[in-house]
Amino acid sequence: MLRRHPYLGDDQRQMVRRLVEGGERIVPVAAMPGAAKTTALAAAREAWEAQGHPVIGVATARSASGELRDIGVPSRSIAALIRSADERRLLGEEPLARGTVILMDEASTTSTPDAAALAELTLGCEGRLVAIGDPKQIGAVGPGGLFGHLTHTIEPSLLTEIRRQRYEIDRHIVELAHAGQGSDALDLLRAEGRVHVADTIEEARCAVVLDWHRAFAAGTR
Repeated sequence: MLRRHPYLGDDQRQMVRRLVEGGERIVPVAAMPGAAKTTALAAAREAWEAQGHPVIGVATARSASGELRDIGVPSRSIAALIRSADERRLLGEEPLARGTVILMDEASTTSTPDAAALAELTLGCEGRLVAIGDPKQIGAVGPGGLFGHLTHTIEPSLLTEIRRQRYEIDRHIVELAHAGQGSDALDLLRAEGRVHVADTIEEARCAVVLDWHRAFAAGTR
């Protein structure tokens, strides 16, 4: 299967193998920003569907599941999935098809009650719940922290190579921000001339116009 995806890196390949070939019901995936998790999940989706497993995507905010829809995974909000499952139970139907794989994106923002409901659905259909996120990013509104707990109690699949940023300095800035060194990241951006500090709104506007003019004159705009 992976032969059809030679562009995947080693960390992506390891993740796909574990998700597709492993027997775990719940698997946490901890991904650095820009690590191309969606690209790797596209390969996993292909393998799951070839095995006959339906794949669905969810996130706390419906808009956050858009990346999964982009790779052909039907996606909706967690609330909508839970509501649909409850309605099917009332009709005497199974909430989910047998063996369904649930991709829970932006898992750090998922509340503990919602995550527990997804885990119950997963066990009920003998499927798999893949919790994808970054434990260092923003948490849930209300009771949360379950994703961070999962990454400490279950060894997560790690995506650590930043691929979205083309240049080394951009990758370094992401790493600094991810490590909580936002001030260092800003200092580096200022040193590179990418951030200008102004005392007033007017000065900031003038700096933006001047920057655009220089880029236009250089033929890059």
